[in-house]
Amino acid sequence: MQRATLALSILAVGCLDAPPGSIDADAARGDDAAVPRPDAACPSLAPLAPFSDDFSTGTLAWVEGAKPGRSGPGDIRMTVGNGTLRFVPGASADDHAWLQSLAFDFSNGRVAARMEMVTTDPGAEPYFGIIGPGPTERMMRFHGTTISVPSGAEVAYSAVGQLWWQVMSDEGVFHYQVSADGVEWTDLEADTPGFELVDVILEVGVNVETADSGERGAFVIDDLDLPPCR
Repeated sequence: MQRATLALSILAVGCLDAPPGSIDADAARGDDAAVPRPDAACPSLAPLAPFSDDFSTGTLAWVEGAKPGRSGPGDIRMTVGNGTLRFVPGASADDHAWLQSLAFDFSNGRVAARMEMVTTDPGAEPYFGIIGPGPTERMMRFHGTTISVPSGAEVAYSAVGQLWWQVMSDEGVFHYQVSADGVEWTDLEADTPGFELVDVILEVGVNVETADSGERGAFVIDDLDLPPCR
């Protein structure tokens, strides 16, 4: 309570006593000059991968190969529209659809996306992560009510608290992270990927493991490598 009172007192003095043209005077008037730059509150973060997409068009210029790549019956629908990338599982089992990026150096960096909707049933598994040589996968996966990380550990899913997903590479260690705002990130797990990082790809998609003829939800993605802090 004392700290709040002190802060209010300082603010009041600044607004009343600051000379015209100072930061405090401008803030009192609401001038643009007093508005912080968009990155003013951003923490120091690893650089983003050398591609991004707001899905305002369907070009998917960052994708290497088929759009989408497929195996299985081909029932999964993938569309780009209204500024989002959407995967909708079909009824068939053993069905897979994905997008893979151009290869890039991930020695130090991060890939992030806003998961606007993750509502698929437990038999349809959305995922987002990195594929290295081999190929070896290091994915974050959704299992109906949880998110799993490469070790197999699972945490309860929150559409609000885990709106953003991110994989960060830092000095040879991968951090699998979530965020409510795309600014402050929480580790779900950190591990060594076990492969060279100079030539990896991002993959995002859906694996449908079991058949289901009912409504199966959707996996909707936006702002690939366009978080608020970048």
